[in-house]
Amino acid sequence: MEKKFDRSMFLSKFQEETREHLRVLNQDLLIMENDSGNPKILEELEREVHTLKGSAKMMGYKEIAEITHRMEDIFGLLRQKSIELKKEMIDVLFESLDGVDILLKAIVKGEKHNVKVKDLCERLEKINRGEEITSSDFKKKDRMKDKKIKKKTTEKKKRKKDEEKDEEQEEEQEEEKEEEKDEEKVKKTAFSDRKIMETIRVDTEKMDKLVNLIGEVVVMQIKSERCLSRIKELKKSTEKQVFLWNKIYNTRFREGNFDSREAELIFNEVNNKNVQIKDESAAVFNEYNENSRQMSLIIESLQQKVMAVRMLPLSTVFNFFPRAVRDLAREYGKEIELEIKGEDIELDKKILEEIKDPLIHLVRNAVDHGIEETKERRQLNKPIVGKVKLFARQEGGRVYIFLEDDGRGIDIKKLKEIALKKEIIGKNTFEKISDREAMYLVFEQGLSTSPIITDVSGRGIGMDVVKSKIEGLKGMVLVESEKGKGTNFSLSLPLTLVTTRVLLVELEGQNIFAIPIAFIETVNKVYKEDIVYVEGKEAFRLGRRVIPLINLSDLLDLPVQSRRIDGFFVVVISHARQRIGIVVDKLMEEEEIVIKNLGSFLKKIRNIIGTTLLESGKVVLVLNVSEIIHLAGMINKVKVFRSREEKKKIPSILIVEDSLTTRELERNIIESAGYQVEVAIDGVEATEKLNDTKFDLLIADVQMPRMNGFQLTEWIKKSDKHKDMPVIIVTSLEKEGEKKKGIKAGAQAYIVKSSFDQSTLLDTIERLIE
Repeated sequence: MEKKFDRSMFLSKFQEETREHLRVLNQDLLIMENDSGNPKILEELEREVHTLKGSAKMMGYKEIAEITHRMEDIFGLLRQKSIELKKEMIDVLFESLDGVDILLKAIVKGEKHNVKVKDLCERLEKINRGEEITSSDFKKKDRMKDKKIKKKTTEKKKRKKDEEKDEEQEEEQEEEKEEEKDEEKVKKTAFSDRKIMETIRVDTEKMDKLVNLIGEVVVMQIKSERCLSRIKELKKSTEKQVFLWNKIYNTRFREGNFDSREAELIFNEVNNKNVQIKDESAAVFNEYNENSRQMSLIIESLQQKVMAVRMLPLSTVFNFFPRAVRDLAREYGKEIELEIKGEDIELDKKILEEIKDPLIHLVRNAVDHGIEETKERRQLNKPIVGKVKLFARQEGGRVYIFLEDDGRGIDIKKLKEIALKKEIIGKNTFEKISDREAMYLVFEQGLSTSPIITDVSGRGIGMDVVKSKIEGLKGMVLVESEKGKGTNFSLSLPLTLVTTRVLLVELEGQNIFAIPIAFIETVNKVYKEDIVYVEGKEAFRLGRRVIPLINLSDLLDLPVQSRRIDGFFVVVISHARQRIGIVVDKLMEEEEIVIKNLGSFLKKIRNIIGTTLLESGKVVLVLNVSEIIHLAGMINKVKVFRSREEKKKIPSILIVEDSLTTRELERNIIESAGYQVEVAIDGVEATEKLNDTKFDLLIADVQMPRMNGFQLTEWIKKSDKHKDMPVIIVTSLEKEGEKKKGIKAGAQAYIVKSSFDQSTLLDTIERLIE
């Protein structure tokens, strides 16, 4: 089982390594101040700060990475003689190193810092642009220093300081007046034609608890309504009892069967009591009925208001994409126009947070895979500017999000061939699967048509992430594509995740399960004569369609169901244009439920998405429809199983990285996944190890002393012994030109450290070593 790695365990190593980098950088900066033309010093400065940036990105410390990234650019420009070294630049670089040191101390102690990272980065950017650094750029820094000056100064210095302070205060007052004037102008123009809304900031955790509570209240409302039904039955029973007592009295006592005075008194007393019970029951029923009606109205109103607090417009997510598409288009040398509609539609905040990553995957794929390059579009007589459309609409309780492009579309033939090669489908399925069904192979893990793995595409994990994320939100994703004309992805999502309507079904008279209504197409009673066999498997006809049958007991590894002679019930579920019929023993009723997560220990139970609690106190499992349909589709797939006695060779991997933190972090991740790992600190040491040992895969940084990652990759691809060994480049170099250089060198994967995570690396390794 794969172990999760804890970044905190590498903090001490990161701290130690960063302090060493800071020491070397401070020392080399002092040397550079007196010997600015020394190329070796500049090269070492650039390498040290690059390594520090990479380690910070791997550890997730973005502020340190932002500062060191800009410092690296400056050292690169100095080495290329694109800018000239000046004293003010040295001051800013030293200030940057001090800032990194303060940030490091704050991280280690878990405290807040007072480093103005944004201001610091702006000054570094000013240097990168070749602009002059003036004394005003240090005003904020100098003020902070002035506050730390002790009172033991001479009167002359004190007076001078006071005069300077007065001048500064006058300047600040003038600036404040100008800012106030600007603010007044903004208020007059921005808010003159609309009402200023009052807002309140609410802790998200508190809101989540409140929403969960509302869900429970809704369930309690349903229970109360059922209780009301029981009281109604009690009322009827009481009325019947009074009627019977009256009948006995009239037929027995009045006819003279009871001539005792005592019997008459007893009958009168009982009769009076029954009348009281009848009147009381009617009063309770009327009162409870009115209360229940009012409670329903209040709860409905409360639920709407609470959900309105959680609802946010899609623009909170959609607004991210214009800039993202622009940057990606420029990076790939394409011209793309993005059209957005429906951004005012509101969704549950939780859903909005979860759909951002799937949408990013889809948009990046549209730009990378979908839209052709300018030259190709011109040859195809297509408009030079490619179009990507992102729009949404609401229908009832669901929201539909569509992403369309007018690009090259999905190559179904190529997709099927890759799926067959990777044994995702068998030969039989390859020959019989329709183009529409084959299109959904894009959601299979490990399947990609890209020739190179990068941070944008090619790893074969993006689309399966989209599918699992959307289905985890009780939604579904559909795809349509026409080769040469474009692709359309549509996401269907609920407005809220608070409650779900389900159908309760029963197995063997004791096991009850819940199936979300949103996935149920129809419910049928099927008889023995209705069953047909397709490729030796049971199915039944529904109109013109043939629906495969699966026993729910088989899906859940429960005792086999016995089919009733007089027919059995089938619940037809559909997802992603696929349908199957689930055979159950009994249909119960529909209910509005609150789905509870299974928890960390049970979250990987197959075919189950969560649990709920019925009014009887019975815990019911909620079926994961998408997983069930996927499992049903696996039946036709060809699987090759390894014999238990056959020993599986453990793949060996060589990590080449000059940063101790990054090297040990990668080693820990890969060894925890069950691979054998060797390490080398640079390209030269890697070639020495490769001459002695054959590895299954190599992971390398780019900027290393003696031999960099590109040179090492070229050496490997020219070697007869190692030319077939996959190479993964893990680097901080993010520019498209640098990626192309890695591809040209022969690398099979290019992972940027800023987008690095454990699953990315392991999935890439698994795909390349198969």
